Amino acid sequence: MNSEEKGRAFELIVGAQLHRTGMELFYWREGNYEVDFVLKRGKEIWGIEVKSGRKKWARGLEEFLKTFPLAKAVIITPENYSAFEENPVNFLETTISSLK
Repeated sequence: MNSEEKGRAFELIVGAQLHRTGMELFYWREGNYEVDFVLKRGKEIWGIEVKSGRKKWARGLEEFLKTFPLAKAVIITPENYSAFEENPVNFLETTISSLK
């Protein structure tokens, strides 16, 4: 499996975990910018990027936050996946990602 296929597989695994939360799940794209997943619970919104490789920069999340300034931004990587998998909702509620 090449790195692109591994990235897609990792994204699918994260998506399956997000789906299991029972919250509304979306994809966001505006122009050339996109966010892998948008999760909504009531008025709470999370923009979620999945990064499986070395590149952790998330320009799409930056643009998403310009459109939805009250949303929370989260980046899920192989390094923090086990904490996410253990309790996805708690992970999202307590994780604050710094966007570079």
